[in-house]
Amino acid sequence: MPSFPFYQAPFLAFYSADLYRDVARRWRGLGMGYLLVLLMVIWIPSALEIRNTLSDFRQNIAPPIVAQLPTIDVVNGEARVQGTTPRIIRDHQGLPLALIDLDAGPEALDASSAAALLTRTHLYIRQVGGRGQARVLDLDGLDGLTIDRQDVTLLINRGTQTIAVFAFPAGVLWSFSYRLTQALVFAVIGLILANTMNLGLPYATLVRISVVALTPLILIRTVQSLGGFSIPLWWLVGFVIFVAYLYFGLQAVRDTPVEPVSPGDIDANL
Repeated sequence: MPSFPFYQAPFLAFYSADLYRDVARRWRGLGMGYLLVLLMVIWIPSALEIRNTLSDFRQNIAPPIVAQLPTIDVVNGEARVQGTTPRIIRDHQGLPLALIDLDAGPEALDASSAAALLTRTHLYIRQVGGRGQARVLDLDGLDGLTIDRQDVTLLINRGTQTIAVFAFPAGVLWSFSYRLTQALVFAVIGLILANTMNLGLPYATLVRISVVALTPLILIRTVQSLGGFSIPLWWLVGFVIFVAYLYFGLQAVRDTPVEPVSPGDIDANL
């Protein structure tokens, strides 16, 4: 029976019975190393897309918005604005983004589609999905605070750069935790199927097979995300795909007893 290096598994997982036999016989551990490397590779395009989106926001979208901001001073808990008010800050599409009206009340935000309202003593921020509710920040207690365009630009630059740096490791960590949990849970389904097929496979082996059986699902989902389209009832379709590949993998090893792993065999944990 051929032995496959781990980097061939993403392609062979779609059709190769020999790969699933190799996973059962020669791979060790739970296959976490393979899963981690797979997710790191497929997260590269998403991380680059996030970085490009943030760069576009920082260079093209944010500057026209920042240019509309007046200098705001907060003295003894009251906001003071250089220039006339009320003032509407609009986004790059010309839609209201924020209102500055020192003499207004919270009802001014309700009457607008803007996301925020600054009054003389309060800052109101509309909550996403909050059905009109707004978070209220009281300016009482603030004194000597000045916010100008330079401060906002610096905040945007630092914020987008920080997100760009942490987007990749955060995305990989979240995906790894989620997919590993799936593999551990779905291996129980593998245990049930293996018992019905009279396969005496240990749980660790079933987890490895589940990880590889998840590979087509992960890759299809990645193509959906990058292509900007979705499959209706994906949660159900994806589950059926996984069970089909899990059964395919178990069927592949059905007539191939699992042998003890020798030191020279490949290590799925890298």
